[in-house]
Amino acid sequence: TTLYAVQRMAQLVTTFSFAGLSLWMYGRVRIGEDARKAYLVMSLAVALFTLLALISKENGILLPMLIGVVEITVVASQRARLPALHRAWAGVFLLLPSAVVLAYLGMQVFKGGFFDVIEPRDFSLYERLLTQSRILVEYLQHWFIPKLYTTGVFQDHFIHSTGMLSPVTTLLSAVLHAALIATAFVKRRQWPLFALAVLFYYTGHLLESTVINLELYFEHRNYLSAAFLFLPLAALLYDKASPGVFITTTILIALLLGGFLRYSSTVWSSFPSLVETSARKAPTSARAQAQFATQLHAAGRAEEALEVIDRAIDVIPGDAPHLLLNRLVILCEQNLLDRDEYERVAGVLSGKRYDPRLIRVYSAFIAAVIAERCPSVPIETLRPMFAGMLEIPHNSDATSLGYSHIQYLIGYTDAFSGDAASAFAAFEKSLEARPGASHAMMMAALMATNGYYDEALTLSDVALTQLDADSQSTIRGARVSAADIREFQSVVRADKEAEQDAGTSRPEP
Repeated sequence: TTLYAVQRMAQLVTTFSFAGLSLWMYGRVRIGEDARKAYLVMSLAVALFTLLALISKENGILLPMLIGVVEITVVASQRARLPALHRAWAGVFLLLPSAVVLAYLGMQVFKGGFFDVIEPRDFSLYERLLTQSRILVEYLQHWFIPKLYTTGVFQDHFIHSTGMLSPVTTLLSAVLHAALIATAFVKRRQWPLFALAVLFYYTGHLLESTVINLELYFEHRNYLSAAFLFLPLAALLYDKASPGVFITTTILIALLLGGFLRYSSTVWSSFPSLVETSARKAPTSARAQAQFATQLHAAGRAEEALEVIDRAIDVIPGDAPHLLLNRLVILCEQNLLDRDEYERVAGVLSGKRYDPRLIRVYSAFIAAVIAERCPSVPIETLRPMFAGMLEIPHNSDATSLGYSHIQYLIGYTDAFSGDAASAFAAFEKSLEARPGASHAMMMAALMATNGYYDEALTLSDVALTQLDADSQSTIRGARVSAADIREFQSVVRADKEAEQDAGTSRPEP
């Protein structure tokens, strides 16, 4: 369904799920011949392939439920020749895992905060659930009425639902889903392939398209779920049409979709073409426009980059931080950023909910200011922008990811402003919010770069104690080992001793 190779996780979970389904079916049809062997094979299929699917991707845990869908549709329609499953086996291998999944999803609803916006998203779980009703319809639309090209990985322009009637298509979509599911369940024995296609589709989306705090929209979520959607139509055509018509239709559809695929592959074959095409396809996607502008700027086309950013700012409502911040970086890199323009944009950014996904862009802007690429903006002027962010209630939660990022950015600017004490205090607060050895070592490196050797050594000691927390690190960087940290400490101590021997002081930033 998609062409980005990083979604090999979706391909793996699909592979193991169908391997499990195939092995289970092999045992299922042989219950009448040798029940003991059949149940042994089915048990192995569920246990082994659910594990393999699960460690490939989290929604692999849905395999028992997907097997249950096949059981109550296709298998149930063959009850005359296939006996029912033993209740105890079905309870342990199918119903119990399914109950665990449903209980987990229910906990997300009732554990509190269901109506609260949880970073890094700009929507609540309630709003996400409502929005998924519309997204699932769009997935179906793309499947049955395919487009030559979609916006790919840039889906932030999809407007989330805030209520059943906001927009009204939320309610209409929910009614459609309820009708399809109810019809499929009621008619599961009379129309087994239709029921299989419908129930398999919705079951496959249970984890990623309901109440877990993920991005709203990704096409690769259909990789497994959509597997049987064409099956009822193919079976109907096979039954009603002549062999010649069936073969001709199949070839024509394959050629049409193959042509679509050929075009998509030319777009996806290079990152620049992917970004440009996505940006043109989704003019209201802040991420796509910001990425396209960054790409143009990197290619030496600064004027065009600013045109893209400015046009996007005009089209996209709400002063999107992605756009404003990338515009600052481009202006700074071109030495076009004046103090008044910076102050204006900084005032807007400091009053916004902080988006943790922008950490790299904020860091790039700080680095550009430090390198004096925009001399009219001294490093000291950055601190008020980040400090102002902490005045926003959502950003001031001392346990949040955003708070950790903001304190890191404050420490970054303070370290290069010559205020070691403030920088160290900010770094400590960042680590308290979200520990991580690689995070701590990035801070230690910044302190050491500015000649604050004692603070650098202290932070590196903290890193040694936080090696186990590296997976929770707030700033993504190279994973460090104890050996890396000790080597860093030996270098810092050597630099400190050399400075003391030379009788020099810390260089001015």
